[in-house]
Amino acid sequence: MTLIEIIKKCERYTSSTDYRYKKCGNCIVILKPLPDTITNEERLHKSYDNRYRIPINDKYAQYRGNKFYVEKIIDIDTLEDVSQVVNSCYSKKIKYVVNQIVETIFDEEKHKVLGGGIHYFKNIIPAYYWQNDVKNGKYLSWNEDGGLIKKCVYKNGKLDGKYMEFYNDGRAKKICNYKNGVFDGKYIAYNEHGGVMMKCEYVNGQCIVDKSVMEKKN
Repeated sequence: MTLIEIIKKCERYTSSTDYRYKKCGNCIVILKPLPDTITNEERLHKSYDNRYRIPINDKYAQYRGNKFYVEKIIDIDTLEDVSQVVNSCYSKKIKYVVNQIVETIFDEEKHKVLGGGIHYFKNIIPAYYWQNDVKNGKYLSWNEDGGLIKKCVYKNGKLDGKYMEFYNDGRAKKICNYKNGVFDGKYIAYNEHGGVMMKCEYVNGQCIVDKSVMEKKN
């Protein structure tokens, strides 16, 4: 099902800031923090100059917590409610059961993103795209601090249309175009400082003009 259908199905929850969202297989688990839930939502990110700063985009950043009340579980393929699901992404399996409390060991080093705990997002959108094998439509991906790092479109399981990648600071890394899974059109790659590293033009997967070479000669 599409993201729009998922959001409509979960409107009761997405219209509130009281809930958290995580992906378990092909299901989205909707969680509610308890009064004594411990999280790392106040964590800071260490930038390249080793100074801590607030996450780039709190709406899409990843967080951890020790325990939550399981409000709802939805199969994103069928939009049907599910009574329980097991997170099999890690060696330690965690079972989520609707109307029950789920709890696990929490790493109290709050600045760590990949430490122990129940991993989640504050928004349903990144939860929907997390490890989602999109066959048709838009696909988005964010880094752990909520910065957009990929934006593209799939058609029948193949890249088709404008494709964009970004560095962690938001600067463009690659901008190109796909048609039926191969490069077709302009292709530009940038370094971390915004300079052009490669500039080509493709037709059906073949580079017909390497403008980066031409620019170096000029």
